[in-house]
Amino acid sequence: MKRPAFLDQKPPPGYIAGLGRGATGFSTRGSKNKQIPKRLQSVQLSDTIRNENGNLKDKEDIEAERIFSNIDSKRNGRNKTDLKKKREITIQEFSNLKRNLKQVTENEWLNIPEASDLTRRNKRNRLQEQLNRKMYSAPDTLLTRSVDLTTLTEEREKLLSKKIDKSFLNKSLNGDSTLLENNETSTNKLDNTKEYLQQLESMNNTSNNISQSEEVKKMRIIFQSYRRSMPKEPQSWIASARLEEKCNRFQAAKNIISEGCQECPRSDDIWLENIRLHRNDIHKCKILVATAIKFVPSSQKLWTKAIELESEDINKLRVVRKALVELPAVEKFWKLAVLYEKEKTESIKILKKALEFLPNNIDLWKALIKMQDYENAKDTLQLMQNILPDNIDTWINTAQLEEYHSSSLSKSSNIFINGFKKLVKLNIKFDYFELIKKALYIENDIDSKLTHELFISSLFKFQSIDSNTLQELTKTMETMENSTTKILCLRELLIIKPTKYSLWQLLQTTCVTMSKISELYKTYEIILFDDKTNYSTLRKVPTLSLLYAKDIWKYSSNPDKALNSINRALKIIPTSSDVWFAKLKILCQLKRIKQIEELFNVMFDFFNKKNTIDKERLYVKYVSFLRYMGKYDDAIEYIQNKCIVEYPQFYKFYLQIGQIYELEIKDGEQSIFWYDIGFKRFPKNSIFAISLSRVHINLLNNVSKARSILEVALALSPNDERLYQSLIRLEKGQHQLDQVNLLIERALKLLPTSPIIWTEKLISLSDRKSSTKKIVFKDALSKTKNHYLVLLQIAISFFNDGQYKYAEKWLQRSIKSNPNYGDTWVWLVRTYQKLGLDCKDIFHKVNLYEPKYGNEWIEITKGSKTQYLGPTEVLTLLSQQSI
Repeated sequence: MKRPAFLDQKPPPGYIAGLGRGATGFSTRGSKNKQIPKRLQSVQLSDTIRNENGNLKDKEDIEAERIFSNIDSKRNGRNKTDLKKKREITIQEFSNLKRNLKQVTENEWLNIPEASDLTRRNKRNRLQEQLNRKMYSAPDTLLTRSVDLTTLTEEREKLLSKKIDKSFLNKSLNGDSTLLENNETSTNKLDNTKEYLQQLESMNNTSNNISQSEEVKKMRIIFQSYRRSMPKEPQSWIASARLEEKCNRFQAAKNIISEGCQECPRSDDIWLENIRLHRNDIHKCKILVATAIKFVPSSQKLWTKAIELESEDINKLRVVRKALVELPAVEKFWKLAVLYEKEKTESIKILKKALEFLPNNIDLWKALIKMQDYENAKDTLQLMQNILPDNIDTWINTAQLEEYHSSSLSKSSNIFINGFKKLVKLNIKFDYFELIKKALYIENDIDSKLTHELFISSLFKFQSIDSNTLQELTKTMETMENSTTKILCLRELLIIKPTKYSLWQLLQTTCVTMSKISELYKTYEIILFDDKTNYSTLRKVPTLSLLYAKDIWKYSSNPDKALNSINRALKIIPTSSDVWFAKLKILCQLKRIKQIEELFNVMFDFFNKKNTIDKERLYVKYVSFLRYMGKYDDAIEYIQNKCIVEYPQFYKFYLQIGQIYELEIKDGEQSIFWYDIGFKRFPKNSIFAISLSRVHINLLNNVSKARSILEVALALSPNDERLYQSLIRLEKGQHQLDQVNLLIERALKLLPTSPIIWTEKLISLSDRKSSTKKIVFKDALSKTKNHYLVLLQIAISFFNDGQYKYAEKWLQRSIKSNPNYGDTWVWLVRTYQKLGLDCKDIFHKVNLYEPKYGNEWIEITKGSKTQYLGPTEVLTLLSQQSI
């Protein structure tokens, strides 16, 4: 846009900007304000006098002023009237509003919105204040280009943090002569100097600006003052020399440290620093160390440095022998003497001489015994026992000597037993944890395997172990790293306490992790079958033989070996029904039909003769086998004529015959007949009511009858969660969602912590929003204390929503809570399949845990045709089924 021309023109003479609009001063209404600024009065009066010959105003001006004043008065009057009317209206409206405040509710009053910062003035002020805080003042010296600001800042912080400037610089300038008299002050300064020496070591040598900075000059003044005030303090000389070294002034550093050696000749640290500065001149270093040893002959550091400076072993040995003359009680020099001595006989002499000065040193005794022949070593051990009668290492060395020379050491040796007994007679108390550490030390010696085993086997036998000690040892084993020592210690503890299942589980885990499953089998053999006369442990705990067979099957996949262990146990304890049933289970899983039939005949004869209390359990197994073989009529006849006649009060027979009619024959009437007999005889057993309702629904399509049966059963057992679950699922199948919700709420009032009822509630929320589900999830977890069933159902909910990653996390939590629940493993496989992950690890873990529970899992494992499938086979079958 082009600039208007009048803006560049000069105003006419006497022109006052804005005066015609009443612009006098800062007022906007010139007619009301009659005052004229003094700066304008002289101009106006002079113009009026000059133009009008003494008359202030002419008639036209007076007339114009009168007209404008009338206009203004009318305008002002009208405005006042309008304002007054508006004010009255506003007051009336305000009064009405105040009266209407009575109708405002409390919630409306609380929900009145607060005024926000529409202009964002507060936010701008806050940001500006934050910016202002980041501004600091700095001296002009920082602006010079030659200063390395990073190094300067770091060094200043170091110096200020230790207050070296204030403590040394002021006293050096003021000539403080009391520095040596104040011992505490000097000690603090010494500590500060040591710390500063460490800081100098960590500084980078690449900074070229250090020597030019003011900070280095200041530090030089500080250390110079320190050296003058405390010339006999070696740290001041060392600090000064290192400062010059960092500034690449190597000659100055050497001069300072040489002067320091003259001032502090009795300090080995300052001599070592001097040697370090001359490290490129070996000859000079040898002269320095020889001079230093003359002043400080008892310094191990100087003798060690003198040995290091020699390059030939013979010269090293010469220096070591000189050191031993001055320091005969230092173990390190004796070991070096043996190391550099090439003659074996001379080494033996050195060790004997060393033991005269250090008779309690076990390492020297052990080294001497290893160098000697068998006969001399035995004499040395006898001498060691006389000198150190209370040391267990004596017996360890004895056993190792016997093992090295393969003479009299065997697995039945009592070296450690006798040794421990002698130590007990001397009233020496043992710490098992220290002894276990010694066992770990022996384990590291490859040639001491038998010694290691004998030591641990004797460890817990020489004195009794109470329950508290056993508990502490168990905790130690749990936290101990995997090793052969851990396995052997667990074995010995299990010999003492074979019924402690946690120790068996820990041993099993350790052996599997270390791939030493043979050690687990060896432990079973020792505990169960080594006692050839009584087999006391096997007779006392026959279930251990079942664990043995199970582990052989699980980890070695050798069913014949597992059967062999069972047969061995049966020869010793033929009256154990558990062992008989374990053998039957193995044969059933192997599906060796002929052997199973033969075993049933043997068991019937044996159980009838011995009148075993588990005969009804044998009948149940036999009926299940007949169902597996498809002999349903034989099974029914056997139950009616044999089982129920002998055991009329055993509920499983009525359940089995009802299941045969329901699941295999599909005869609803007969199935109801037998279930009803079981329900009348066992009214508190909910399984019969549930089975009856299932038959009425699936086979007879009589929902009302099924509902009434469950209601009657609930009246008899009002707190049975399984009955509530069946009734809820019945109503859900009939799409009675309102009734389902009522039943869930009714059940939760009676059983607020039941995971089964909470699971049904979670299932009923499948079509709800995620926010609603989240609230119920939290309530269910809180009420059931993170029960594995609730964790599983939450995972299934995420799975159904397509959130497989979240489902996998919740399934892992459920498995950790209870790995024996099979349905969780099934859903984990399904989730892995959706995520495209490998399921090998899942099948391996299922084979280890062998789950037994779960609705889907039991449907397979209790099925007549699938009851003998293994865990991995069941998991494979369920994972292939459609969801």
